[in-house]
Amino acid sequence: MNSYYYLNAAGQQSGPTTKDNLINVGVTKDTYVWCKGMRNWEKAGDVQELKPLFNTYNNPPVPPVTPVQSPSTPYNPNFAGNQCPQNYMIPAILSTLLCCLPTGIAAIIYSSKVEKLWAQGDKAGAIKSSEQAKTWCIISLGLGIVSFIIGFIGGFLG
Repeated sequence: MNSYYYLNAAGQQSGPTTKDNLINVGVTKDTYVWCKGMRNWEKAGDVQELKPLFNTYNNPPVPPVTPVQSPSTPYNPNFAGNQCPQNYMIPAILSTLLCCLPTGIAAIIYSSKVEKLWAQGDKAGAIKSSEQAKTWCIISLGLGIVSFIIGFIGGFLG
């Protein structure tokens, strides 16, 4: 009995396997196979010894592979399914009052857009506004800390 090699779905050589096992490993009549004594790779359905394996009344059709689609919205760890992303309004207000007014205002503006965009069905826009609000909160906090340190050092030296 011949041992057959075959090209798998990725086009890589696999095998050897027995004639009877070819169907179990996913070989179809259009899969290229080779065994000792063959000159070239041939479609399994064209090899005389393998033709009985591919009678259409014996084998059900192979189901099509469904491609995986990428999500329509970008990944955001603060976003879960169909839930509106966090708007960061409270941190934005606190960073405006306690840290840095200009960057805090930018954080408030982006925070206020999140729920409006979500309600309009613009999920990607809502996620982006959420990320922008978070970024401006962090910038405001950083500037507030730097200002405090400079003020402390200035007061200590002065």
